[in-house]
Amino acid sequence: MERFKWLTTVGPNREDLTKVLLLATAVSSLESFQYGYNFWLSSHTFVGIHGDDNTTQQEDTDVESSEGVTVREAFKLASVPLGGIVGSLLAGSLLDVCGRRGTLMVNNVISIISAILMGTSHAVDVYEFTVISSFFSGIFTGICSLSVPTYVGEISPRNVRGAIITLPIVFLGLGHLTAQLFTLRELEWTKEDLPKLMSLPGCVGILETCLLPFCPESPRYLMIQKKNEKKAKEALKKLRGKDDVDDEIEEMRQEDVGEKSEKNMTLCRLLRFSALRWQVISVVVLLVGQQQSGINAVYYYSDKIFLKTGVKNENIQYINIAANIAGLLSLFVSIYIVDSLGRRKLLLFGFGISSFFCILLTMSLELQSSVPWMSYVSTVSATIFLLGHTMGPSPVPNIITVELFLQTSRSSGFVIGKLGQWLSSFLTAVIFLVIEKFFGTYIFLIFWPICTATLVYTFRFIPETKQMTFLDIRRMMDKRSNIKREELKEEFRQRSVLDFAKRNERRTALKR
Repeated sequence: MERFKWLTTVGPNREDLTKVLLLATAVSSLESFQYGYNFWLSSHTFVGIHGDDNTTQQEDTDVESSEGVTVREAFKLASVPLGGIVGSLLAGSLLDVCGRRGTLMVNNVISIISAILMGTSHAVDVYEFTVISSFFSGIFTGICSLSVPTYVGEISPRNVRGAIITLPIVFLGLGHLTAQLFTLRELEWTKEDLPKLMSLPGCVGILETCLLPFCPESPRYLMIQKKNEKKAKEALKKLRGKDDVDDEIEEMRQEDVGEKSEKNMTLCRLLRFSALRWQVISVVVLLVGQQQSGINAVYYYSDKIFLKTGVKNENIQYINIAANIAGLLSLFVSIYIVDSLGRRKLLLFGFGISSFFCILLTMSLELQSSVPWMSYVSTVSATIFLLGHTMGPSPVPNIITVELFLQTSRSSGFVIGKLGQWLSSFLTAVIFLVIEKFFGTYIFLIFWPICTATLVYTFRFIPETKQMTFLDIRRMMDKRSNIKREELKEEFRQRSVLDFAKRNERRTALKR
């Protein structure tokens, strides 16, 4: 029994998981549920609403890829990440002006507008209207991708912060699963019914709008940015389920004093602020690495990937559902271990799995035409790829982004990271169709260098931040940055000395 004693130290501290904290996390995560639902339908089903119209105009203007997917359809896919870029830019200002909870309320209004547009698109039946509807859905998604992790990260105690920030990813997966179940072939939805399915998240948005007033505003936002200690204490008491919150209030005071140089940190100022250079680089590397690990290609074109593994077309939907359920189970494992095992180990494990299976998946897809049993290897490789990604690269970058920045610079830091993520998603949606035509089964080799580079960067530069206060994390990063600057100065000095010695040697040789 002694060898298993360490298991008692694994898992989130249940005393910190109060009812109000879990309620606020669940209510705010309903936006992630809408995000997952819309994303799946947009990339797998809704894209085909106008794609099969046999009009002369479409036949003249559409350019088909090797798999029969048109440029018009690719642009529909790209309209979602394009809206995500706009939403990310809006989210930074909304978080600081309207507050964390207020931004969630505003975003639900956008969700309801998007649902109305989606629901009426079958009546309008115009390609451009469908693109605009998807664009509004992307704006909602872009704001959601910043506001939800920021809010839940700031209301959670440090001992369970990783688990709490991972919970919205679970709701995102549940949104995927709900969309998959609603679009089963046996339900026999017609083309006219699909926009009705896309309007359903609006009902979830209305429900969340009704529940959010019962959730406390972020105490850190009230204390540090609004300078309202009384309301911050009240919110903190509700979230912690106790009256003694003086230690956390004092921590916020120290953070407020410690970030004097970061007040009014706009997007442009943050890009020029040298003291946060490593934080910005790390966030961009992790979020872009998460997006360009190949996961988007798997989600966008999972049907084709599984078809290439030899699975029959009528069984594809069940394979996708099984893979999604397995992904949800791996997310629950992450929730259980992220605050004890640590963020860094999960990142290394996830990116290592993704990097390895990019190569194995390519080899198995290439060989399955000559080796029949390779189709099973391809299926297993794709599934493990998804599981590895959902355990580390999927939830952990959001946790790291919340933790690397202090209160007033957090929203701008998130905006920079998410802009890089959405830009890479946009490029994937637009370019993937073209490069897939030329690379075929070697498509995953394009993502392998990015996975490997992110893995190496994580190993070299990403610190472990589990169960640390925001201020302690900042002090650690400042210390690492100072050490790195001193190393660079010393390296530059040594190079200068060597260059000077070499020049003297050349001058002496010329004189001789």
